[in-house]
Amino acid sequence: TWLPTYLLFAWHRFSSANPGLTLSRWSMRIVLIGVPASIIGAESANTERRNSLIRRFEFASIAICMLSVICANASFPLAILALFAYSAAVAADSGALTAGTVAVARPDEHGMTLGIYSLLGFIGGAAGPLAVGALLDLGGGFGSTYAWYLGFAAMGAGSVLAAIAISFV
Repeated sequence: TWLPTYLLFAWHRFSSANPGLTLSRWSMRIVLIGVPASIIGAESANTERRNSLIRRFEFASIAICMLSVICANASFPLAILALFAYSAAVAADSGALTAGTVAVARPDEHGMTLGIYSLLGFIGGAAGPLAVGALLDLGGGFGSTYAWYLGFAAMGAGSVLAAIAISFV
């Protein structure tokens, strides 16, 4: 949700020029990397060591999330690379979690299990952008590096919760 706004922040760290359609094009490319990453994550989660793999995906997402906000202070191209990695990591862990949910659901309850899983995901998808927006405001607004650290911490919180939850399965 915050990708175009964050790209604008990263752009203006190093340029005062109008980005035109550059940020929209980068946003599209970054989001599209998630499609194959999600499939790869789902396929790789169909192994004996699913929980360990999912936990590694979650930790990778957390680390790359924090790296993404740091990279915006280094250069715009580095921020782009980090955001590609973050998009892929988040999509891979999402695909792995979904495949893992299907794998552990009782055969006669696949539909209900996925329904509850989707409901929880949509609640997070609705609450997450509100939390990020509130933290951006509390941290000084869109132009503040500190605000983006807070915002990315909120974005990474979902991966932290998933890493904790998978430890109990």
